[in-house]
Amino acid sequence: MGLFGNKFPDTEKIEKQDAEHKRLYQEVLATANSEDLKEYLELKDEVSSPEFVNEKHRVTGLKWKSTKEYSRLKEFNKLTKNKDLKAYFELKDSDELKSYLEFRKTDAYRDITDKKKRKASADLERYFKFENSKVYKSFKKIEGSGTLNQYLKLKEEVESDKFKEYKAFCEDVHRWNHTEQAKKEQRFHNLDQDVNIKNYVKFHNSDLFDLFKFYDITFAEDFAPEKLDTHKWKTQFHLGSEFGQGNYSLENHLQAYSNGRNIEISRDYMTIDTRAENTTARVWDKERGFFQREMNYTSGVISTGKSFKQNEGIFKIKLKTDSHAPVSHSVQLVSPKGNIQIKLLQISQKGKPMVGLSTYDGKRHTVRTSRIKGLNTNAGFHIFSVEWQKEMLIWKVNDKEVFRTEIKLPKEEMILELASMVYKTKKKPAPGKLIVDWIKVYKKTA
Repeated sequence: MGLFGNKFPDTEKIEKQDAEHKRLYQEVLATANSEDLKEYLELKDEVSSPEFVNEKHRVTGLKWKSTKEYSRLKEFNKLTKNKDLKAYFELKDSDELKSYLEFRKTDAYRDITDKKKRKASADLERYFKFENSKVYKSFKKIEGSGTLNQYLKLKEEVESDKFKEYKAFCEDVHRWNHTEQAKKEQRFHNLDQDVNIKNYVKFHNSDLFDLFKFYDITFAEDFAPEKLDTHKWKTQFHLGSEFGQGNYSLENHLQAYSNGRNIEISRDYMTIDTRAENTTARVWDKERGFFQREMNYTSGVISTGKSFKQNEGIFKIKLKTDSHAPVSHSVQLVSPKGNIQIKLLQISQKGKPMVGLSTYDGKRHTVRTSRIKGLNTNAGFHIFSVEWQKEMLIWKVNDKEVFRTEIKLPKEEMILELASMVYKTKKKPAPGKLIVDWIKVYKKTA
């Protein structure tokens, strides 16, 4: 039975999409090994770390009046207004203090407390008044004190370039932008907007690339030369060639196989041309065996024979037809003994497109098929594929699944065959064509 409705994605869009996916995959691979990505991932870890986030919060939330530096500056400013400290610094380097200190070193200083001698000496009176002045007492109070030490320590700190820079930093509303962390953050954002890195982040784990990531292409044919590649293709069925029988037709067929004359290659397309021609052909009948018979049509077949065969993988072919029943076409994988056939496409004698498989184990003949509803192979090219897994076969048309079946086939490599035929019916056949653009086969990477 047919599955999943009647509409299929546009073939041209599918091919463009596949080409874009391949391009993106190559881009992602190149980016994966780039220094920019390495830097981006390192920066991403850093800027998203709790330490970085907390530091940014701390810096952007800074308030100058809440800092310990502000408290120290406030304390320093308060000390600059201290009367004793002001007096100390006013006197500290004065000539008056120097003169007094020099006087203290003389013998005359011993008489400073003697009133009679002070009255007799202007210098003694002057130094006595100085020694008992408020300013000198302030000097003595401050000299060597903890207050002076604290003042000098704070002065050194608040007048340093480091302190001034930090104060300016705290008062700058754009302070974060001047940090090394902000430079890293900006670099991260720049890399995050880089097209190659954006595509890497978006697609590197995408299943869009599964065909390129997990499969190798093992067979490709685009029929580019204007001549069939005889190293790849035989113009006989594999069984007939293998057993020396050559090409032959079945008893219910009207065509003879011409060993290549009906195979045409033009404009990168391969065409199997079924046409009205009178000829003689060998025919096989299970009752009579081989015999010669007059035929009214000729057609063609191509097979990879011994040049290519494969077990499991993905098999794709892009083709269209120009024919009507009872002209039929078959694209299949066939076992060397012919007992297993996997149909990528079968146009039946009634002109209906089908997929499926048939197996024969010597006793039982099993057929599993599905008609593809809503598909007109005469309307244009479509891409037919079968994915052969270990215990599953999945058929698709333009990437849309049309049939699947669970089956465990022998680990036998299959040959690719394409053929056209004409069935005996009451309806008079008209010529027909099977036109192939390309074939691609993939195998899972070991």
